[in-house]
Amino acid sequence: MQKNNEYRLDAYRKSLVEAWAFNDYKDWPIKFNSIMHLFLKDFAEEFINDLNQLQKEGISTEVIGKAFGNPARVYRSIHSVIYGMKQMKLDISYQREIVLFLLDLVKTMKYGSEFNEENKNIILSPNGIATLNKVTNFYKSNAQESNILQRFCGIIWAYAEVIFFRVHDVTKEFHGLYCDETDTNKKLLIREYLNLNPKGIWNNIPLLPFNNIKIYTKYDNNIEVSIDSYNHINVSKGNFIESLTEYSIECDGKSITLKELQSFLPIIMQAIDGINNWVDKSDWKEITNRYADVYWYRKKPLRDLLKSGWKVPDKVREKINNGGINERMTGELSKDYIYKLIRTII
Repeated sequence: MQKNNEYRLDAYRKSLVEAWAFNDYKDWPIKFNSIMHLFLKDFAEEFINDLNQLQKEGISTEVIGKAFGNPARVYRSIHSVIYGMKQMKLDISYQREIVLFLLDLVKTMKYGSEFNEENKNIILSPNGIATLNKVTNFYKSNAQESNILQRFCGIIWAYAEVIFFRVHDVTKEFHGLYCDETDTNKKLLIREYLNLNPKGIWNNIPLLPFNNIKIYTKYDNNIEVSIDSYNHINVSKGNFIESLTEYSIECDGKSITLKELQSFLPIIMQAIDGINNWVDKSDWKEITNRYADVYWYRKKPLRDLLKSGWKVPDKVREKINNGGINERMTGELSKDYIYKLIRTII
């Protein structure tokens, strides 16, 4: 067991090296590294206390995982919890125990590896894919529809980025590529856009009037796609528009048409403009307080299970309002410094 744990911790470290290579460290709307000291310790402390309370109440890892809804929401929270634990000066063995438990949570939500070691994010089992093919109504795609669908994926990405800043894991999960047993010349990619109307974060901005959009896309073998542990998609061959053969769209679990999907664009653009305007008019403390809202919403599933409120504590608001930006962390991080950060993890 100890050997297996060491393997998993090492696999986690290695996954960060690959995933963080995608990050743009000129963060919008504010450099996160320069303000994380104001609330990350409290975030991690609450996160761990909530987990401990759930375990005392006998809540299983499967139930906790299901509450989060998608594995990326847990996986991409791990390093934030780690940095908070380091500020708390917790024993290293306990830190590793927490990390392993969080990896266990991720694993309960996935059929495949929690680290996407084969560059695939495999959530559904073969039986799950077979069932999906039976119950899902796929439409044959033409060039115009393929273009429209891919453009929408880009726009909804921008929407997800503004409502949760750069905490993408709360609002998206891309998984696959799955083999299509009905046609070996096709590959299935599923894009899930989640929590699109987060109550309690953007009460002053009109958002989409529903929570989830799920887009199923089947591609031919002319495309090669990899998905790393942080849910970044990399296309190494071909492109999504030319390779699309079939698609299906769901909104809050109900099948919708491409035309219906397009009808959401005006409110999406209005929300993007509204939040960008808010950021432009806000000072760093207002933005940091909103970042804290996003982080506490990130751990909201734990509080939902505990049947208690998820909002940011007053003491955290006070730290932000009485604190300051860490100017040493406002610049772009070098690759050497990124690797140093990763080496310090667990």
